[in-house]
Amino acid sequence: LTGTLCAQGAASIWKAASATSGPTPKIVICAMTGSLGQIFVLPRPPRAAVIEAVTRYLNTLVSVLSSELNRMREAIDGRLSLEGSFRMAAPVRLKSSTVANLSDFPAADWTASVLYVSDETGGATLAFSDGTNWRRAQDRAIVS
Repeated sequence: LTGTLCAQGAASIWKAASATSGPTPKIVICAMTGSLGQIFVLPRPPRAAVIEAVTRYLNTLVSVLSSELNRMREAIDGRLSLEGSFRMAAPVRLKSSTVANLSDFPAADWTASVLYVSDETGGATLAFSDGTNWRRAQDRAIVS
């Protein structure tokens, strides 16, 4: 079984179960990430300290991977293009920013994009990137 992919409906970090293969009982550990994982067969039951260390390591690994996936999801959020037209069933929720945080969205990287600026001079407004600056939709003035 060692090295075999395993799957489980519930998303758990890992599970250990007794398994009998031949005359000697063995421990099967399925290291889970989401619903897929890797099976490892140990020749004897591990000590509690080993189980705790493996659990800590896997919890840290899942946390790091989850954070990285969220970072990547945020990086592509709003950058998926759609050709043609479609009908929305609900209002469009725009990405929101403050004037101070517009630097998180360099205008050159977001040409032809629109976002909601919550604290622009004169009140909240829609802004678009012309490739150089973020501009207010109502008068094309640079957001400041």
